[in-house]
Amino acid sequence: MNDALITQICLQDIDELVENFCFPWDTQEKTEAKWKRYFEEHQKDTRTVAIIKRNDEIVGYGSLLYKSEYPLFEGVPEINDVWIHEKHRGAGLGTALIQCFEALAKDKG
Repeated sequence: MNDALITQICLQDIDELVENFCFPWDTQEKTEAKWKRYFEEHQKDTRTVAIIKRNDEIVGYGSLLYKSEYPLFEGVPEINDVWIHEKHRGAGLGTALIQCFEALAKDKG
């Protein structure tokens, strides 16, 4: 984790996220639409999107949705869509990202 940086998403990150994290079960268009929506929600402060960089390359991401989309958990912050590139797993990056989101959720009350 020492050589990794957790930072909030910026508009310039979207192209790299689409390129590096377009999965076989999604199309590039759907992936791009998702990241644009996440960025808009991040700008509106309804979601915090964080990325993990190593050597200026995005190797992971996750988001904290401040109000769950599930009716039973309305008003409960939800950590979702956490992903670490398989080459970088096992280094504590996902754990660090989740701890970051837990601290943010606690601070928001």
